[in-house]
Amino acid sequence: MEETYSNLKDVLSNSTITISNELITTMLHSIGNTDSVLRDDLIYGTFHKWISNKQLERNQVNFILEVCNSNLLKGLGEKETDSVFKRSFSAIVCAAILNARYTVNDDMLRDLADNSLKVMVNEKDLRGYVENKGWAHSIAHTADLLDSIVHYSLFGRKILSSSINNMVEPLLKGNVFIDDEQERIAIPLTSIISLSETQTELNELFVWMKQKLELERNVAGLSFYRVRTNYMALLNAIYLNLLEKKVNTDISNNILAELFYIRNL
Repeated sequence: MEETYSNLKDVLSNSTITISNELITTMLHSIGNTDSVLRDDLIYGTFHKWISNKQLERNQVNFILEVCNSNLLKGLGEKETDSVFKRSFSAIVCAAILNARYTVNDDMLRDLADNSLKVMVNEKDLRGYVENKGWAHSIAHTADLLDSIVHYSLFGRKILSSSINNMVEPLLKGNVFIDDEQERIAIPLTSIISLSETQTELNELFVWMKQKLELERNVAGLSFYRVRTNYMALLNAIYLNLLEKKVNTDISNNILAELFYIRNL
């Protein structure tokens, strides 16, 4: 196996790479490798370049998308195992395909949305940076994919607009995120809010999170304070994102009011 990884490193480090189905299959097999140079720089970096430059054939893109979509659920529910790298880096390869505007049918888009939401709800490996292995970042990378789905089509936005509670589930998992996860979750939420014609989704988020905070406050322990810290970081990020986008000031004012309310709980 080490020889395979070494050979793959040599191939992908070459300035001239011949794209083949065999090479793509080998790269996908190693997409969650714990060698951060192979995984981040060579495999993901090469996929991103090929995808962005439209160097792949239609059937190759479909194959990559199918494998990576399936990978989103591989090992989901495990805690601090290496399977997180496969889920995480498969998510951002899918995001790259959507961002490059390849044709993706509604069934696949729904599958991507459903699997991404399953990750947000059920992911137990919340590590950001892992010593000697690099970025795990499953929550952040899945949030990136969610934002790509929101921007890909009206259909994608409709799927996720009714699922914002699932998108913020990671905030309730009992720890304070320290590697910008709240900022990354805020990005697809900001996209939904800024593209919406109403404040329905935002108001639903307010109501749902207040209910969760009330429940946490009734339980002895630190969970309430950690959820509140995560939620305030999320709202702050959404608020600044909307200001940057120059979106309706009434929405920004409502978020600011919610921040003041939550701070005083």
